[in-house]
Amino acid sequence: MADARTKAWEQCFGVSLPRVHSLGTCIFTAHWAEKRHRTHCCELLHVLSGTLELEMGKRRYRAYPGDTLAIPARALHRDHFDLQHGLTVYLIFFSWRAEAAFFRRVNNEDLLGLPPLRKRGLARIFHSLQHDLGGDTAVDRLVVRSRLFTLLLLMLRDVTASRMPSECSTYGQRKREDLFRRAQAYLQEHYRECIGLEQIAKALGVSPYHLSHVFSQQADFSLFDYLTRLRLARARELLREGRLNVSEVARAVGYQNANYFAKVFRRYFGMAPSAMALR
Repeated sequence: MADARTKAWEQCFGVSLPRVHSLGTCIFTAHWAEKRHRTHCCELLHVLSGTLELEMGKRRYRAYPGDTLAIPARALHRDHFDLQHGLTVYLIFFSWRAEAAFFRRVNNEDLLGLPPLRKRGLARIFHSLQHDLGGDTAVDRLVVRSRLFTLLLLMLRDVTASRMPSECSTYGQRKREDLFRRAQAYLQEHYRECIGLEQIAKALGVSPYHLSHVFSQQADFSLFDYLTRLRLARARELLREGRLNVSEVARAVGYQNANYFAKVFRRYFGMAPSAMALR
């Protein structure tokens, strides 16, 4: 039975490489959120910064940095996001002979529910695709198509594995994953404020120790590492806009001490905030 299913999947998904129409980092503007729209090809959206709420049919899918969403060809949808803080995604438009079979097996609810380890694996493929854009030879284009093919198959594999009974589907693990996502959402909303572990834990209804332990267990970094990444990503955007000075940017992302902000920023980006403002 297993051999027959494997053969059927190989015939279905191994028929050809996907065709890439365009790909790259995209900063969404108000135009994307104005009304529902559709494209003739499929889309993959990997959120780099900001929060995206994808409206598709009667469903809404909320995605944070590190999350990936998939949109079938010609699917009517709308992208909701905070216009003030913006949204940056890695966006791929593609078509594939196996796309109908793929979308019968892969949906956004499953993609958002993948364990953090699986999501980081997908993120590494998106990161590799960013570095594949340098060349324009036939071989370069084949590498990009092959990389996308790998990404789609990994999504299929991970979603399929997540539906199978395993230790990862126990009640305790589901509760930890839910707490991790709620903590991410809270930090996304409150990173501009001066917040501490006890305040965050109280808002989420858990102890500070449990929150810290679960977050570190679910990710490769601590809760405050994640908070720092959110703050500095937004700080970089504000500095590039050039409307605020360094002290104002520091306060806008939750740092009361501009000197400490500058020290953290330099350690993270390898340059002073003032130098980033000039880029």
